[in-house]
Amino acid sequence: MSLEDHLVGGDFESLKGKFKDVESLAKAYQNLERLQGKSIALPETEAEREKFYKQVGVPDSVDGYPEGGNRELAKDLRLTPDQYERLRGRERADAKHWEEFVEGTPNFEEKASSAKIAAERLGVEIPKEKGAFIALSELGRTMSNDTAPDGGGSSEVGGAKRAANRLQEILASDAWNNRRANPAERLAIKEEADKLYKELAESGYQSPFDPRI
Repeated sequence: MSLEDHLVGGDFESLKGKFKDVESLAKAYQNLERLQGKSIALPETEAEREKFYKQVGVPDSVDGYPEGGNRELAKDLRLTPDQYERLRGRERADAKHWEEFVEGTPNFEEKASSAKIAAERLGVEIPKEKGAFIALSELGRTMSNDTAPDGGGSSEVGGAKRAANRLQEILASDAWNNRRANPAERLAIKEEADKLYKELAESGYQSPFDPRI
């Protein structure tokens, strides 16, 4: 009696012709069991989700995370202790880079004062990211100077606006802000930014955020 003879009824129509004998059917079933053992069912209910997060290592309370940082937020985001530690390591590295930037920047207090002027007028906080901080500082310096650039026809103003728009795009780009971006790309975009800043300065502007542009 062949395997086909055992597959009687409409429920087995899809299996006919796929297996030549009982042995091949048994092997296919074994492979299916192995795959099921490795698969993960997506949780649907809140109880299933809580069980899933517990299985992957999310602590039951904030006490399950190492001391320091915002452990309450980590619990709300359902981070594992390992993920939390990596996040804290990134925060510590960012803080160190910021301290090195502060210590190595000439006239930092003057730049911080200019950034404060812009931050207060715009209703934002002073960022602890070098590119954004420098841009805000330059904007604050412009705001503290009520004198408009001398001369300059409409074409010059249009050129400054184009340069300012492009600079704003650069300052917000990943290549400018991400230290892990491609070095060649970072160098190219820095050179472009330097040229645009020079173009703005020659038109009498010091920042791409100058409200007079």
